[in-house]
Amino acid sequence: PTGVYPCCDMLHACELAGGIERVAHWCAVADAFVATYGCPFLYAVCRIYYGSVRAATGRCDDAGRELAAALRITEGASPGLHARALVRMASLRLRQGRLEEAEGLLSGVGAAVQDEAEAALSVAALLLARGDGPAASRNLEQRMHHLATHRSHLAAALDPDPARRPSAAAFASGLRQGRRAWASSDIERGKAYRARLAG
Repeated sequence: PTGVYPCCDMLHACELAGGIERVAHWCAVADAFVATYGCPFLYAVCRIYYGSVRAATGRCDDAGRELAAALRITEGASPGLHARALVRMASLRLRQGRLEEAEGLLSGVGAAVQDEAEAALSVAALLLARGDGPAASRNLEQRMHHLATHRSHLAAALDPDPARRPSAAAFASGLRQGRRAWASSDIERGKAYRARLAG
């Protein structure tokens, strides 16, 4: 149903704002929807956001229960949500000083740990907690480079001049590469287009 995505967006907005009462309210709305219509995706998203807000407000036991529920429901069913729940649980374990558990959770994310901003931040936090500032810095620099190349590729795809825009096949091929570094010509076209927009 179309009502699921706005509810997820509302939960995300409440999480970003740190509004625990609003998150609790929207989780209750979502839970009622899930009880009536069934929607494991929405149930998992609610647990992830609510758990994260609970962690941010120091309610670590509550956060752990919510995130554990999200991990259970997403395992084998939704790799993207499962990875998000793993990262959020790792972040909670970092807050608690449970570094080995955090590392184990992040290893469960697999290769996506370097592709996702939140996961990259958790890895950097883990490295810092272990006293390896240079490795944390390198990790974040790699993530920033990835973001810059990705944004440049997207900007090139938006160029209104079809002669400078990558073909649909080239763009789709770049997306299929799983957010790897894009071809340098696309990056340069993206930088040039951004410069034209700024000028």
